[in-house]
Amino acid sequence: MKTVIVGGGKGCRAILQLLDAGRLRELGMDVAYVVDPDDQAPAILYAQRKGIQTFTEFGDAFADPDIQLVVELTGNQKVLDQIYHHLPAGVRVIDHESARIFWDILDLERKLREELQARAALEEELAQDRQRAQDVLDSLPDLVVVLSPDKRIRVTNRRFFLETNIDPEEAIGQKCTDIFCSAGEDCVDGACAFTHAVETGQPYATIVERKGPSPGFFEVTAVPRYDGEGNLYEIVETHHPVTTRISLQREVDRSERLFRLFIESARDIISIKDSEGRYVVTNPASAGLFGLDPSDCIGKTAAELYDPDIAKVINQHDREVMYRRQALNYNETYVIGGKERHFETVRFPLLDHEGKVEGVCTIARDMTNRLHLQNQVLQSAKLAAVGKLAAGVAHEINNPLTGVLAYAEELFEEAADNDERRSDYKVIIRETLRCRDIVRTLLDFSRQEAPILQSGELNRVVNRTIPLVQKLPRFRDVELHLELADEVLAVDADSRQLQQVLLNLIMNAVDAMNGVGTIQIETGTESGKGFIAVSDSGPGVPDQDKSRIFEPFYSTKTTTGLGLSVSWGIVERHGGSIELGDSLFGGARFRIVLPLTDTNPGATSS
Repeated sequence: MKTVIVGGGKGCRAILQLLDAGRLRELGMDVAYVVDPDDQAPAILYAQRKGIQTFTEFGDAFADPDIQLVVELTGNQKVLDQIYHHLPAGVRVIDHESARIFWDILDLERKLREELQARAALEEELAQDRQRAQDVLDSLPDLVVVLSPDKRIRVTNRRFFLETNIDPEEAIGQKCTDIFCSAGEDCVDGACAFTHAVETGQPYATIVERKGPSPGFFEVTAVPRYDGEGNLYEIVETHHPVTTRISLQREVDRSERLFRLFIESARDIISIKDSEGRYVVTNPASAGLFGLDPSDCIGKTAAELYDPDIAKVINQHDREVMYRRQALNYNETYVIGGKERHFETVRFPLLDHEGKVEGVCTIARDMTNRLHLQNQVLQSAKLAAVGKLAAGVAHEINNPLTGVLAYAEELFEEAADNDERRSDYKVIIRETLRCRDIVRTLLDFSRQEAPILQSGELNRVVNRTIPLVQKLPRFRDVELHLELADEVLAVDADSRQLQQVLLNLIMNAVDAMNGVGTIQIETGTESGKGFIAVSDSGPGVPDQDKSRIFEPFYSTKTTTGLGLSVSWGIVERHGGSIELGDSLFGGARFRIVLPLTDTNPGATSS
């Protein structure tokens, strides 16, 4: 449709530009002329550049008989009236009012262009964001996959390719189970992270062992994601390699098991306390010493667990070790269950990575039995040495004493009854006889005769000894109580020597009570051994004398001090021991402990 545009302003130029861009193709307009009185109007200049003929008078343009359409864009009613006046018949006119369609089209085109530009910019931004997101995923050291609710892979990262050797493009759309599970992946705890996250709607992590091309352990974390309406639309899984951590953890677990096995099997006392003195580790030997379980000690201090005297020593030594920051050795003695226990102890500080003291470790060994054995050995050595000395002294003194006694008796017999010297002779005879008794005791002590072992029974030894003392005047004000075991306590022993030991203990008890009080004699078994115990209601043995009570010539009375030493030697040669304790009557309690025969029916009773 051949067209004339009257008015060469910006509107006309815009229409020409739209026509050139083909955006008004549906109107079928073919602009042949542009008319404007101003030959420098924007559309006039644009049309000239495009080869469109221009006029300053529209009548010149109307001379063309092929004109079919006139578009008036001046907005001037007079111009429009002139157009109608000179317009050839059959030519249609679009006045400036009707030409608003072009402005609407221009506005629409502008908006479309802006929208297209915004969309293009948005798409570019989205593409950049996607690329940035992909770059971030690719930079992560962990394998990352984004899965649909039906387990199909939507997005992966570069680590995925390195771990699976599968191109990410090929993986898109495949199920994660086809890639990971088919490669021999086992969940350590039996729970699939994806399934658990879908079922619970919460993030979930589990450890898997992968046996495929890249074997090892991985911590798989599945995080569900929801749309604006709360519908699950994808799961993000992260596969973090933890092979080194698992190996270290297993090594730590192994070391801890070995450590626990070591301290729990150790017979030595082992404990660890923190800087505040609270137990963090204690073994059964340490806790059992005080009748506790290791779990009873954890988190508690010595003051909360033990007697004040024991806790005081422990805390004092711990503080010294932490202050001096070095291992220290101690010989510690505690009264536990009424008995003294002796320990060789080493304490050393525990330091953290900065060198600060964070606790104290204690390793102690119970030396009570060893010290007892050492004392026994020392006692045996003393007895042997004293025995040799006593034998020599006794033989050297015995002959002169015999002469002195003989001459004294002869002088006493020859003296007249009124001789004042008779009393002096009697003193000489009495003291000489006393010296002879001492010499005889020394000879008995020095002989240390080996016992003649025969099968015997402890109750029988007691029953044969009691009649020997019951009728003595010294026992007139003494109550004798017998607490004898019902079972037969068979021992291999020299009954005569055992009777001598028991008699000696009974006589010592009477002397301790000054002939007034109670003596209890009992028999029984303990820890597979039999015993005879003699208890009295006397004052007991002072603490300062207990460690020396069995030494030769040591006595708290006006005696030779050989009675208990001889008794100790006799019992030792029987393979037993004599123990000193406190009686229920407030006095001393001496216990003769002997091994029972293997066939003894009461050997396991208590």
